[in-house]
Amino acid sequence: VVYRIDCKECSCCYVGQTKRHLKTRVNEHICDIKKDVSCQSVVSNHRLCHNHNFDWCNTKVLRQESNRRKREIAEMWFIKCNNNSISSLYI
Repeated sequence: VVYRIDCKECSCCYVGQTKRHLKTRVNEHICDIKKDVSCQSVVSNHRLCHNHNFDWCNTKVLRQESNRRKREIAEMWFIKCNNNSISSLYI
């Protein structure tokens, strides 16, 4: 699944993808924010640097895709199409 989590405080959003249950991945994002680690995710970095909260309950599914490569391409497309995405493009 390709998904988007909106920031409650500004127009930024995070676009990501996972093959697992979406709830599991969202809970990992929430746990990452609570951890004090030097290697932060872009979600936890946005939260900690700007003191902004994400709208976890309204995480949106952008696309269902079981094929990993197609899912990664869809994720990249949604990131590129969203000017407010804090997500990083990588291959």
